[in-house]
Amino acid sequence: YGPTRKYVERLKIVLANGDIIDLRRGELHVDAQGRIKIPLASGAAIEAKLPTYRMPEVRKHASGYYVTPEMDVIDLFIGSEGTLGVIVEVEVKLLPKPGGFLSGVVFFDSEERLLAFVREARERSLASRGTSPTVREGSALDARALEYFDAESLNFLRQKYPTIPEAAIGAIFFEQETSAENEEQLMTEWLSLLERHHALADESWFATNEQDQAKLREFRHALPVLMNEWFARYQQRKVSTDMAVPDKEFAGMLKFYQDGLRGG
Repeated sequence: YGPTRKYVERLKIVLANGDIIDLRRGELHVDAQGRIKIPLASGAAIEAKLPTYRMPEVRKHASGYYVTPEMDVIDLFIGSEGTLGVIVEVEVKLLPKPGGFLSGVVFFDSEERLLAFVREARERSLASRGTSPTVREGSALDARALEYFDAESLNFLRQKYPTIPEAAIGAIFFEQETSAENEEQLMTEWLSLLERHHALADESWFATNEQDQAKLREFRHALPVLMNEWFARYQQRKVSTDMAVPDKEFAGMLKFYQDGLRGG
């Protein structure tokens, strides 16, 4: 559902000197010159100025203190990892529980087609969220997960899942929330998108009930489990981390990693 930040409504924070501040979204903002003033119960106030760096141009990140012009002060503390104070209470917004899910592991015989599919699915999902306040209950294509398996990943997984198509050089796990009213329409939309990007649709896996979804989630999580077993067996170590780049740069960054790893 994107960054957690937008769901945080209130924080109660204990500062290093023992003072307690209670911040509710919308009540305290940074001024036009980037200055912060937080009143304390004692009548004193904390005054500071925002850092001058620019935030990364990505939709989701964890890159230092959050900074935007005239921002809500609560956003400075969200993601500060305890460096500005200890958060002792949090109030968050909740979303309605989904009525159901449509899930799939979709295979492709071309990475170019796979990336084109991801690009359109992402663009349509973002556009859908921007145009309707009730998108989670609507009928528009709106993936809540798009996860990539490359050729090496599929080769590694074939030891446990021999039904992975031989022609597949990549796969995408997707998941979308559904309701009884829109499930059929959403399945039609996803199948149309897959057909347009020449996925191996007949050999792909789909799930709408809990039993089949559990199988897809097991497949989704099998790769790190198998990798951990392999590293333990051969007494190797691994480094796992996340990366974030602007959407338009994703294909280029992926190629950079692939070329580097294959060249090494």
